[in-house]
Amino acid sequence: MPLLLFSLLATAPAWGQTTVIKRTETKHNTKPARVGSRWKDKGEYVEGLARVEDRNGKYGFIDRSGKLVIPCQWYYATSFSDGMAKVEDFNKKYGFIDKTGKSVSPCQWKSAERFSDGMSRVQNFNNKYGFIDKTGKSVIPCQWKSAGSFSDGMAFVKDDNDMYGFIDKTGRLAIPCQWKSTSSFSEGIVAVKDDKDKWGFVDKTGNLIIPCKFGYSSKFKNGLAEVSYNYTDYVIDRTGKVTKLNLDSKVGWEFPNGLRSTKDCNNKYGYIDSTGSVIIPFQWKEAKDFHEGFAAVKDDKDKWGIVDKTGRMITPCQWNNVAGAWSDLCPFREGLAAVKDANGKYGFIDMTGKLVIPCKWKDCSNFKEGVCNVQDYSTGKWGIVDKTGKVVIPCQWKNAWSFYDGLAKVQDSNGKCGFINKVGTVVIPFNWKAAEPYYSEGLLLVQGDNNRWGHLDKSGSVAIPIKWKDAWSFHDGMAKVQNDNKLIGFIDKTGRIVVSCQWKDAENFADGMARVKDSNDKWGLVNKSGAVVASCQWASIAPFSEGVARVRNADWKYGFVDKMGRVISECKWKDASDFSCGLARVEDEKNNYGFIDKTGNVVIPCKYPFASSFSNGTAEVKEYGKKKLRINIKGEVME
Repeated sequence: MPLLLFSLLATAPAWGQTTVIKRTETKHNTKPARVGSRWKDKGEYVEGLARVEDRNGKYGFIDRSGKLVIPCQWYYATSFSDGMAKVEDFNKKYGFIDKTGKSVSPCQWKSAERFSDGMSRVQNFNNKYGFIDKTGKSVIPCQWKSAGSFSDGMAFVKDDNDMYGFIDKTGRLAIPCQWKSTSSFSEGIVAVKDDKDKWGFVDKTGNLIIPCKFGYSSKFKNGLAEVSYNYTDYVIDRTGKVTKLNLDSKVGWEFPNGLRSTKDCNNKYGYIDSTGSVIIPFQWKEAKDFHEGFAAVKDDKDKWGIVDKTGRMITPCQWNNVAGAWSDLCPFREGLAAVKDANGKYGFIDMTGKLVIPCKWKDCSNFKEGVCNVQDYSTGKWGIVDKTGKVVIPCQWKNAWSFYDGLAKVQDSNGKCGFINKVGTVVIPFNWKAAEPYYSEGLLLVQGDNNRWGHLDKSGSVAIPIKWKDAWSFHDGMAKVQNDNKLIGFIDKTGRIVVSCQWKDAENFADGMARVKDSNDKWGLVNKSGAVVASCQWASIAPFSEGVARVRNADWKYGFVDKMGRVISECKWKDASDFSCGLARVEDEKNNYGFIDKTGNVVIPCKYPFASSFSNGTAEVKEYGKKKLRINIKGEVME
């Protein structure tokens, strides 16, 4: 819970309690500092009078000249408020006097509160609550098990069934006793809790204006209230609309393009910035993250549109689908975005929202290298169109992929794969059962009719024989291959076996290292010469980050190893993240996070229940009951 909310709970009336805290005042027996020859104690001047205690322990009042204007005769007295002071006699009963010392309400009450809105809440000796006015008249009989002071002309009351409602100043039950808990009115609205322990808000007529769905709610102040919903803290206005999120509990949240898609307490999506401020209102059934300044959004009718970062609709929510809805990419590729109409046909809009390629295609890809693949609605065949919608290669292929470096993979009617250029000329014949859609490091992975794999060069000639049971594309100058015994090894670009086929599994080379798994399902590391750099001893190894890899043992404890195979931190951490900015986040056995450096030394102690990894030299951290902080790599708090 944010510190602000915790403070409110700690200092405000206890909303969750079913009884009102009785402020029974008792005389202090500790000897106060000497005030003068006459007075044992003296209070501050309030409304022109100061409360004093004489040497006999009795209370009265003096004016600013020091003259005793109300004799010291009371066991206790409070300062004046609204022209009245509460006094307690020696029978431990409460009443009220005015500024002349006249008894307005005799000392007859078990407890009494200061006047508020011209009324004082009093308790009789049957433990029932009611109200008196400034004349001392009982205007609302003592009939309630509990009651609050008047605020905004209303006071809460609790009946004998322990349910809360509200009365007005005439004593009329304006809001029936039907709520499990409540607070006091503020700005014409009050929070109430239902029988499911959820908070909402009612107005003075008792109308539920904001439904009961919150785990916590504060009073309204300046038209805003803080609420908690599904473990997220929000600020709402009087209509229940979210105006801000409290991000103190959201450590490590990312904001693509400066904004983040998130839901409000009405389960609608909108966008906030890194301060939690609502930039684009919550209004959609679904909303994707921004990429390159645009995002796909879906309305309650399941129609998609596209917005920019100001919230302006580039195209209204009128499409059955749009690019960016089915992939984590910018909707616009090369200035155009695919859209699907109500008839299930695809076309393209430009960045003004204008439909520039009519919706007539059964399916399509995004634009790449100035063209895109389209599927004919009647034949199901694929072809190529340019940005004007002109068909540059007729729909004749069983399938087609996007262009990469001027070549596109296509599949003929027999299911064989080949490659064409942008004018439709077949560059690599249809000889292959399967193929990767693009070259990797100058070589293309293909599968022959013998179900074996190999690689072609740029001319389409076989560069590495089609002989492997399985194979992968080249990475870091090496390609993973599998022999007939289903064991993995690595070859170089000449086809030479560099790492022998002896591994049960392996990951691609990166930065000169590959992760390999032995027959015992343990992972280790090999280099490009095939030498084992780190023996197979771990349950898993993550990719290297800043020259260090995170490892996990069979007991689910984490450690780190460098590229020389040296263990820089033993597997002792309950959790760990990759190195970033020279530091790695680690979690100890007490579920607290700290940071270690590349020698394994703890440089920022494990004291944070919440922490993000470092990014751009800073990390977010949070302790229980405190605000989220941002620290630098020295652990110093950033302003």
